[in-house]
Amino acid sequence: MAVRVRAPTIDSSSLVAGMYRKHWELSNAPYGQGGSLGFYRSHVHEEAIARLRYVVEEGHRMAILTGAPGTGKTTVLRQTGSLFRRRSAAVCYGSGLGTSAEEFPCLLAQGLGIPLTMGELSLPRLWGAIFDQLRVNAAQQIRTMILWDDAHFAEHGVLMGLLRLAHWQSNTPSLVTILLASDSVALRQPMFRPFRELCPFRVELEPWGLEDTVGYLSTGLERAGRTTSLFDVCAIEEIHRLSGGIPRVIRRLAELSLVAGAADRLSTIDASIVASAYREFQLNDSPVACPAAR
Repeated sequence: MAVRVRAPTIDSSSLVAGMYRKHWELSNAPYGQGGSLGFYRSHVHEEAIARLRYVVEEGHRMAILTGAPGTGKTTVLRQTGSLFRRRSAAVCYGSGLGTSAEEFPCLLAQGLGIPLTMGELSLPRLWGAIFDQLRVNAAQQIRTMILWDDAHFAEHGVLMGLLRLAHWQSNTPSLVTILLASDSVALRQPMFRPFRELCPFRVELEPWGLEDTVGYLSTGLERAGRTTSLFDVCAIEEIHRLSGGIPRVIRRLAELSLVAGAADRLSTIDASIVASAYREFQLNDSPVACPAAR
């Protein structure tokens, strides 16, 4: 069956979403941004969170979370931070995207609850205030976690600042832990050599297995109000094959397949719908998904 789907424009996207939810009798979008599913506890992500939890609880200074684009590094990093924030840890989150070396200490100070702006103190005094706060936290037995996402995009000055923090407390166990998330390939670059030498812990996010793909698809539909699956067995296997097990691609392909099926007023999604949606939206342009599509 050939199904042709037109990508929704910005003006029509809400109408398309409403249309397919009505057709499939869904209370909300099960897989799209802001959908009902939220964080899905896949085996891969749960294992990664458990390993990062070990690093923090054992007082190690640093760990690096790596994986291909779309494997869920940001999700795992934030979920780990949320876990320890509920335990009263001081958690500072930042990203290598868009943060300059000048902004880095100010963002860090704000994340640690220090009421400062860049213009109030000189850079040395700002760093002094940061380390003072770290000492206060340590004296009160409060864990401090610095979570830095997209580290492979970070400026050199930001990376040096993170190294400075990592070397601040040499005691073991440490109450200050830095968790970096970085693309696996970028981590091999020379600028990350000091981090590789300092950090004995590297957590690699692998693609999902078929079991996690099945669980993700069924859980999303259940939370959106469906008691039966909309994807037949072959469709699920096709989604997993074409996505290469990459969560971001699985999510997008499932969403687009529902839109395609609703447009043709189908009662279920089969493998041909998934394949057509994949081709139409050119998901095979993804460097991650290409090998699975051959």
